[in-house]
Amino acid sequence: MIQFLSFSLSPGRLCTIVASIVTLGTAALVALAAAAVIAATYVLSLAISAIGELAHVIVATYNHADPLVQLFWIIALGYLTFRIVKSQVRPSLKAR
Repeated sequence: MIQFLSFSLSPGRLCTIVASIVTLGTAALVALAAAAVIAATYVLSLAISAIGELAHVIVATYNHADPLVQLFWIIALGYLTFRIVKSQVRPSLKAR
C-alpha cells in the first residue's frame, strides 16, 4: 500500500505559486506571439525577394531577346493579366 505525504500551503505561498505560473504562462505567450510575427516577417521578406529575382530574370530575358520573342512576352503577359482579372471579376458578379 502506498502512502502519500500530506502537506499544506499557506494562502500567501499558494498565491505566490499561482502568480508565478500565470506570469510564466503570459511571458511564454508573448514570446510565442513575437516569434510568430518574426517568422511571418521572414517568410514575407523571402517571398518578396524571390519575386524580385524572378522579375529580374524576366526583364533580363526580355531585354536580350529578339523583337518576335518580346512580342510573345507582351502577348503572354496580356493573356495572363486578362485571365487573372476575369477570374477575380466573375465571383464578384455572382455575389450580386
